[in-house]
Amino acid sequence: YYIVYAAGGVPEHMAYSTSSSINGPWKYQGRIMDEAKGSFTIHGGSIEIGGRNFMFYHDGLLPNGGGFRRSTSIEEFNWDGDKIPFIPFTKEGVTKPLRNFNPYQKVSAPTMAESYGLKTDRNAGKDNHYLTSINNGDWLKVRSVDFGNNVPSAVTVEVSDAQRNGTVEFYLDNLEGRPIAKIEVTPDSKGQLKSQVKGKATGVHDLLILFRGDDGELFNFKSWQFLH
Repeated sequence: YYIVYAAGGVPEHMAYSTSSSINGPWKYQGRIMDEAKGSFTIHGGSIEIGGRNFMFYHDGLLPNGGGFRRSTSIEEFNWDGDKIPFIPFTKEGVTKPLRNFNPYQKVSAPTMAESYGLKTDRNAGKDNHYLTSINNGDWLKVRSVDFGNNVPSAVTVEVSDAQRNGTVEFYLDNLEGRPIAKIEVTPDSKGQLKSQVKGKATGVHDLLILFRGDDGELFNFKSWQFLH
């Protein structure tokens, strides 16, 4: 049995212990992560998926970050099922996706690799999460989106609680140039909205979704989906 935990008091680092029984006694096996940068806590945990191992933890390195404004980080590590190795922090985090992403399925809006300015919420008692606190200039990125060989014809989005005029814009790889699709949102908008796709969205790309609009919170964003 392995137990991985935040250790050392404040500031915390990650360590682990092992035992032949879940009830112990436990033998300390050492440090596996240093103290989190910019945060006095680290609160890590690991998963194995697709034959690969990932350690989740938090730090305070993003803009306006700190001990009480922490963000999630992930590092991949290899081990042989015996000794957990020391896992260094990297700026890049996980660089190789588990697999490419399918944009032709309905995608919950909080699905992302990176974002700016957005918050996640959900309806009480339900697990349907959505994005809120959306303001002009906020954005999100989904990595390794595979559009295949056929250019998508359209994209749909689902919004709610629209308060101001705004747009949902879709870009490939970066936010430069023109979007491949742009959907207008007004205070009367609700439910599903649709726009034609312009440009050749084929192959694998990072997909960025940019929100523009009047000053103040714009609307809630629930999901998106490209159509063949």
